[in-house]
Amino acid sequence: MRKGSLVVSFWLLLAPCLLSSDSRSRESGGRALLQSPAGMKQDDLEALLAKVGKYEYGASREAVVDFSDFFSLQLSDRKRVSVIEKRLIQFLDSAATLAGKEAVCRHLPVIASEASVPVLSKLILNPATFEMSRSVLEKIPGEAADKALRAALVKVDDEHRIGVINSIGVRRDRKAVRLLIPLLDAPETVDAAAAALARIGDREALDALFSAKTTADERIRGKVQEALMDWADECLAEGRNQAAFLVYRDMAFMSEVDQIRIAGLYGLSKAAGVGAIPTLVSALTDGEAPVQAAALKLLARFESPSVTKQLIKTYPTLPEHTKVRLLAALADGNDRAAAAFAMGEARKGSDPVRAAALQALARIGDASCVSILSATAADSTGAVQEAARGSLYRIPGRDVDQAILGALPAAALPVKLELLRAVAERGISAASPVLIEALRAPQPEVRREALRGLLEVGIESDVPPLLAFLASTEVDAERDQAARAMASACRRSGGKGLNQVIAGYASASGSKVREALVGVVGNVGSKEGLPILTGALKDSDTGVQRAAILALGEWPSAEPLSDLLAAAREVSLPAHHVLALRSYLKLVTLPSDRPDADSVRLVSSALETARDPELKKAALAVLPRFVCQEAVDLATAAAADPAVKAEADQAAKRLKESMGYR
Repeated sequence: MRKGSLVVSFWLLLAPCLLSSDSRSRESGGRALLQSPAGMKQDDLEALLAKVGKYEYGASREAVVDFSDFFSLQLSDRKRVSVIEKRLIQFLDSAATLAGKEAVCRHLPVIASEASVPVLSKLILNPATFEMSRSVLEKIPGEAADKALRAALVKVDDEHRIGVINSIGVRRDRKAVRLLIPLLDAPETVDAAAAALARIGDREALDALFSAKTTADERIRGKVQEALMDWADECLAEGRNQAAFLVYRDMAFMSEVDQIRIAGLYGLSKAAGVGAIPTLVSALTDGEAPVQAAALKLLARFESPSVTKQLIKTYPTLPEHTKVRLLAALADGNDRAAAAFAMGEARKGSDPVRAAALQALARIGDASCVSILSATAADSTGAVQEAARGSLYRIPGRDVDQAILGALPAAALPVKLELLRAVAERGISAASPVLIEALRAPQPEVRREALRGLLEVGIESDVPPLLAFLASTEVDAERDQAARAMASACRRSGGKGLNQVIAGYASASGSKVREALVGVVGNVGSKEGLPILTGALKDSDTGVQRAAILALGEWPSAEPLSDLLAAAREVSLPAHHVLALRSYLKLVTLPSDRPDADSVRLVSSALETARDPELKKAALAVLPRFVCQEAVDLATAAAADPAVKAEADQAAKRLKESMGYR
């Protein structure tokens, strides 16, 4: 906002408030002067003005407040208003203080007529009274005030001329245009003059601005352009689109700097709608990168087949970086022609262009794109491969899922692998039969991707074939993958299928198969599988034992506590002892309704069972979770062992602090 306009607006907003707000804070003695309009006396006004005429800045405001109260009560009577205006005019032409005149000028705009113009015309030429008189003149309707401001424009000094220019602009005085035009050439007045001419907005004013914009120096040119932009925005807001169009079209010319061109393109698209399309398309070929990006963004908003057609026609003439942006813009639409074009560009050109075309297919592609995306993902590398895979994974639609599944059986090995990856990434729920069939493939990479897919989409019906595969494969990694996929299928089915796993475990002869199935049961976490795990603790194979300990350590409840403690006491392998006792302590700390004293007894059992100091330290570390006297006593007793004294003392200290020990 211009400085002068800010001052005008300030006084315009402030004046009504001054009519009443100060009355709440003045002394009650002043109220004797307040009269209703019918009871007003000339002597009351004179008495008030006599006091206001002596008012100085920084002194008591009682006289000013009393005058404001009095003034506000007279506004409903037009005859009284006329009398008051005449008296205030006389006051302004008197020897009253500057502060007093300013106080009166704050109220005068509410009632001022052309009768006030002569005295204000004189005051505006005095630097001391310039601002107060200008703010009143600006609000007086009629030719007289316009004429006074035009006269002041050529008489006031440079310091105050901007304020007069702003007032002329606010009043939209067309007769002042010829006085304002020369002021466009001066750096100190160009800003205000350009804004005023733009607000006036007649043909002569706009011609002057356009002329100055093309002939003035860069600094002046920028100020003029800013004023024209403001005027165009105002026209657009008022629905005068044709007037705004002329300015925005000029802003969009190739000779403008990027910021101006971009603003012009945005304005043009609002003012002209589809009429802006030729200019926007032209900006693709003659603009710099920021201008091209803006033009593409605006063109994409039209979502019109004709726009798509023009973009495709322009495409061959564009530099590489603009082609990339254009393909991204096409992806924002929903045009089949754009999808076909992107598929074509995905097969040729530079890697950045191909990648952009492939990425566009993620949004505008369909099932027909599966072939090119999977083939490109299979035979490309880097950004192109990444873009092809990303689009293959993200194109929406069940028809795309079906196209992927339909292409799998006959696909060449590299393409088959990409399609299998897509099944997993897309989570195609209907893929189970195809994935189970792929488990029979002789190529290990196909089996690996099939297992990855079953991990994501497998269901209860997939458990038997997965069980058979797990039992038959001799590859450890495949067996582990099959076990994870089987557990996922059981969980996805709400625990269904676990009985088949349990039956498979009972009939399994190989230790590696049993070990893998123990892991499956543990991952499912269903109560029905707990006997399998506790029984596996006593299996003759140490691998199965270890798997059972690990599975029980992840159990969702404390039910296996006694079994883990027994295993910790009975196993011969030191590693299994450590694993069992740590798993036991983990379950002890699970949320439970068990009294703290009972939990302390469980920790005590761990301390008694532990075969080395490190395990005892682990037990003492969980003890402060159970705040009770029994825990303090246990920690105190454990401190007798020099190997864990420091840890026991620390546990006792924490417990005592929690219990509020002094």
